[in-house]
Amino acid sequence: MDRLLSDLLWRSDLFEIAGMPRRMHAKKRVRLDSAPGKYKGDIDVLLSTLHHPEHAVAYQVKRIKFGIPALRTGGRPNKMQELEKAAQQANLLARIGFWQIYL
Repeated sequence: MDRLLSDLLWRSDLFEIAGMPRRMHAKKRVRLDSAPGKYKGDIDVLLSTLHHPEHAVAYQVKRIKFGIPALRTGGRPNKMQELEKAAQQANLLARIGFWQIYL
């Protein structure tokens, strides 16, 4: 995640899309326990601007490994069980009311 946020090309391709203002401020691993509603967990990447907090964008990031051996044998990618958890986390962020949520 650090590498993606620090590289300007990757950052603009992955994190500045769908009508988002350019050069939004990024915070990593933002805890939700201080938000109204006393939610548990965190936001992996939170993008926001000082003048438009209503345009805050939340990202849940999970790493799923899909190597050549899995392709050759018809196997499954590693850590697929993380996908269901990630979907639950992203849905929580939608209920909280972020402008855009990405998984």
